Amino acid sequence: MKPNQKDSVVSTNTQVHMTSVYTRNKGTNKSVKRSFSLVISNLLISTVLMGALGISGGTVEAASSTQTPTQVVQVTQKYQDDATLLANVNLALDVLKKNGLTLATLSLLHSSLKDIENKINANQFTSTNNLYKTLVLAESTLSGLSYNITLDVGNEFVESLTVVKRLTPISVYIDGIPQFYKQQPIEQNGIVFVPLRDIYEKLGAKVTSDTKTNTVIITKGNTVIKLPRGKDFAYVNGKSVKLSAKMFIKNGVTMIPVDFLKVSLGSSVEWLSVPKVVVITSKAQTVNGIKVLYGGHTYASRNQKEYDTVMKIVREHISKEYDKLVFGESRNKYYLEYLDGARFNGDKRDRSERNVGLYLAQGSIGDLVSAGVSKEGVIRAWKTGFLAGTLASGTVDPGDGKPRSAYDNLVRRVSDCDADAQVYSAVWDAMGYNTLIIAGSGHADMLVQIEGHWFKPGAGSFMRVDLNSSLKKGAKIIFQSTYGQIK
Repeated sequence: MKPNQKDSVVSTNTQVHMTSVYTRNKGTNKSVKRSFSLVISNLLISTVLMGALGISGGTVEAASSTQTPTQVVQVTQKYQDDATLLANVNLALDVLKKNGLTLATLSLLHSSLKDIENKINANQFTSTNNLYKTLVLAESTLSGLSYNITLDVGNEFVESLTVVKRLTPISVYIDGIPQFYKQQPIEQNGIVFVPLRDIYEKLGAKVTSDTKTNTVIITKGNTVIKLPRGKDFAYVNGKSVKLSAKMFIKNGVTMIPVDFLKVSLGSSVEWLSVPKVVVITSKAQTVNGIKVLYGGHTYASRNQKEYDTVMKIVREHISKEYDKLVFGESRNKYYLEYLDGARFNGDKRDRSERNVGLYLAQGSIGDLVSAGVSKEGVIRAWKTGFLAGTLASGTVDPGDGKPRSAYDNLVRRVSDCDADAQVYSAVWDAMGYNTLIIAGSGHADMLVQIEGHWFKPGAGSFMRVDLNSSLKKGAKIIFQSTYGQIK
């Protein structure tokens, strides 16, 4: 087989390489289309394998009947049991972890996956649940790697495996508002660098340069910051402060470690390596003796220890689970189609997979789309809502109205609408959004602002809310918005 042409379409979760794979017919010298391939979170998997998992709508055409004897033997041989085949994949992943990227280790992984694919082709592989877990492990192992190998199996037949590096841009939120820069933030050796002038001017500071001393000068109110270029220290009101790394210039833009904002202007800076989000609150606050990260939100914590515990749980949940989420889950294909304009046909009697998928997408993200939220914004919001919903679930409602904090939900595992709303607020705040909690008719709800519109989120569903109308009808804001006061 030989890859013959390639067109890439990139979504938030999946790179679809639509790599046409051909088997050359020796007799006619014509190429016969054999299959397509997908790159899911960096791992190339053919549609045969994906179809077995129930997460691909692709079809695979049979190879030409003029196969080599070797290929015929592959299809008719007696296969190893499922557990052994999966163990071979896991062994290959262990070797990759220990020895790093080499042709030999990737070849081992590729051949192990091909053995499973051949068994699926013969309708003899049944352990699809365990296979899915193994592929998730493979995604994690291969994440961020970039390599290409070609395996020669004869003069006419060549197979290739491509592991694609997915470059996830770093998002920056300042007081709940997403920022966009000509020179995007970058990460080097675990340190995030942001464009100095753009960030500080957004925070209300003045940025100038002293060419004689080769120093950047930042002033805001009574604070004067001097940053000598090429040095790993700065002066804040005359006091020397060490930087986590030296400033540098990229594409004509001065880049500075984002954590310097904490000591220079007293801003709150939170970095989530997954999903690569920097959340900056212009002025860190202390509320009821609790140092908080986002606006004035304590999530009803009773003390600093409870607050810190809640935020630790939230950060760990986001970092562990965000990249695993597939937008729309098993209906991913139809959710993406919905974003591209496809719609439920209105006939509930039509139980085709596509129509049902579009119907579910409409109920889940329809309000986001109709409000004009961007495709990237919809996908990110869906994932965040799903994270919040799963984190808040699994508790017991004692029915006495006592649970009121995120700590009650996440640690004591007792909850009601108040405690649930606090968990939702903590997760959405940590992802850089603006949230508030309203109450009315004995019930509390968290609302989140997404690209200028307010929504009531569930675990993967959204209802648009007219906040002003709700307040006029008697709803009360019991916890103010993360950024700014709403009256």
